[in-house]
Amino acid sequence: MSHDSVDVARYNMSLTLRSSLEGMVRQDEYEADHVSNICVAYRVLGICALLQTADVDAFAELLCKSGQARLCACPGEV
Repeated sequence: MSHDSVDVARYNMSLTLRSSLEGMVRQDEYEADHVSNICVAYRVLGICALLQTADVDAFAELLCKSGQARLCACPGEV
C-alpha cells in the first residue's frame, strides 16, 4: 500500500463512506452522523480525484453527490 497522503485520504474516506452508507441502510440512531460523514467523504474523494489525476469530471460528480446526500437527508432545510 502506498503511503502517499492523498492515497491514504482516499482509502480512509472510502471506508468511511462505505460504513456510513451501510449505517443509513440499517437506519440506526446515528443518521445525522452518517449524513455528515457521507457528505465529507464525497468531498474529500472529489478533491483526491482532482489532485491525483486532474479529473475535473469526477471532482464535479463527487461534489454533486455530497450536496445531493445533504438534500435527500434534510429536504426542508434549503
